[in-house]
Amino acid sequence: MTTPADDEHEARTAWLLAISPDQIVHYGVETILDWLDARREWRSARLREACGVLRDQLRQQERAHARIAAAVRRAAASA
Repeated sequence: MTTPADDEHEARTAWLLAISPDQIVHYGVETILDWLDARREWRSARLREACGVLRDQLRQQERAHARIAAAVRRAAASA
C-alpha cells in the first residue's frame, strides 16, 4: 500500500528523470541535487563531496534566512 508521500516521491522522481543533463544545469541547486539522487549519479567521490558541501551551504543559508526573518518580525512588532 502506497501513501500520498510515496506517490509524490514517485512523481517527482519521474519528473526529474525526464530532465536531460543539458537542461538540469538551468535549475536550482536543490533540484540538481535531487536530479543526481534520482539518477544515482554518485560514482565520483569529488561529485559526492561537492554536493555534500552544497547541501551544507544550503542548510546554513536556510538558517540565516530564518534568523533574518525572525529579526524583521521582532523589529516590526516593536515599531
